[in-house]
Amino acid sequence: MLAASLTPLAAAALLRWRWQIGAALAAATTVIAMAFGLSAPVAFPTGALLLAVVLTVRMSLWLAAMVRELDDAREAQAQLAVAEERSRFARDLHDVTGRDLSVIAVKTELVARLAERGDPRAAEHGREAAQIARTSLAEIRSLVRGYREADLATEPQGTASLLRSAHVEVTVHGAAEDVPAARAGTAAWVLREGGTNILRHADPSAVEITLRADGVTMVNDGAPEDGEIREGSGLAGMRERLEDEATLEVRREDGTFTLDVRFTPTGGSR
Repeated sequence: MLAASLTPLAAAALLRWRWQIGAALAAATTVIAMAFGLSAPVAFPTGALLLAVVLTVRMSLWLAAMVRELDDAREAQAQLAVAEERSRFARDLHDVTGRDLSVIAVKTELVARLAERGDPRAAEHGREAAQIARTSLAEIRSLVRGYREADLATEPQGTASLLRSAHVEVTVHGAAEDVPAARAGTAAWVLREGGTNILRHADPSAVEITLRADGVTMVNDGAPEDGEIREGSGLAGMRERLEDEATLEVRREDGTFTLDVRFTPTGGSR
């Protein structure tokens, strides 16, 4: 009778039935055992044993399912961390190579024009382009080692130098000290990415950069006067990266384009 009673119990466990169904089977087994003439002192312990087995099996199945879910969650978390790190590395590599390659391109074009005219300044600009290439290589090596971070103390000069290489007049208002230390890295990255985007997507003659305690603003001319603002991969990437640290607003009016980044108050909401 005990062996026959365990058969539906095993089926219940394999089919992942609710424990209440197993308990009902145990109670039914007890009733059937008494109907076949077993005494109550034998039938009730048999039913109690079946109920205990049901609860044990059900709990074991639940624990096994929880272990599998935890393993799956850990694996998914590890994959997400790897993907986020790859995305961060790709953005940082884009920041370094994008700016420096833009400067090198401008410098080499200038060298070619000067060389065609026989201007001796071509050699000087050629040496500057080579130096920029060496500096970029060193920064890439530092980035690969995980040591490189944007420095707000030098980034305004770097962005201004990039734009001036393209014969753009640059005016900088404020200083690195005006930006909170907790947001210095974000401000430096905004300057780097914003300067690169201006050089790539506009034909500016003047750029105005403002550093404030609550954010960074970059205004340039040379923007088309008609049509909607289409946010390409550059602006979309900036919004994604600034999501938890600042808000980004862009606007175009009277032939100027404004990139306005406002820091999120520390510990506050946007």
